[in-house]
This record gives sequence, C-alpha cells and structure tokens, in this order.
Amino acid sequence: MRHQRWLRIRAALLKAGPQDGRTTLQRVACTTLQGWLAHHAWHTAREHFRGLELAENGKPGAHQAWAVAQQETAQVYDVIAEEFWQARAACTCLAHRVAQDYRLIYTALTGEPLREEPASEV
Repeated sequence: MRHQRWLRIRAALLKAGPQDGRTTLQRVACTTLQGWLAHHAWHTAREHFRGLELAENGKPGAHQAWAVAQQETAQVYDVIAEEFWQARAACTCLAHRVAQDYRLIYTALTGEPLREEPASEV
C-alpha cells in the first residue's frame, strides 16, 4: 500500500513540473518527505540489482525502459531531496535525524554511497 503512495507522489511530481512540484512539496510534512527518501533508498538498492540483471540477461528494450524509469525517479529524488535537505536545512525534527540512517542502509546494500546531500545536513 505504501509503495503505491510513493508511486503516486512520483507520478504527481513528474506531471507537475519543477516549479509546481516545489510549491506542492512545501506543504508536505518532513515525515512524508523522509518516508519517500527512505523508500527511494530501498527501491534504488533493489533496482540496482535489477538493472545489472537486465543488462546481462534482458532484452535491450527492457533495459532501456528500465533506464528511463530510473532517470525519472532520479529527477523526483532531486526535487524531494532539495526540499528536505536544503529548503528545510535548519529543521532538527526526528525525520531529518532518522533520514541519515537510510543513507547507511543504501550504502550497505549496494556498496555505493547515496548521492551526496548538501553540507548543511551535518
């Protein structure tokens, strides 16, 4: 059920465009943004391995469609991460503190660090 909610958020932001998406995100609670970022870490780790499998064993078209979906998700991630880490840089809520743990989970699962967040998160 939650996965469907995250997919709806992704679809809405892709449809809205950059400025409208940012305006919408300003009304969203930190906990919801943190939840999406946490889901993104889990989803990206899973998709990392799926992409490797498609590249090795899949049809070229399947891997290409997968790559496009990953690029769209990355665009959404950038907008949400900017709102969560930059626009709310001074926020010290629990959601911001917990979000650090999800970056560690991603790194543990993939062996690769999640993209660098702004220095203001430290």
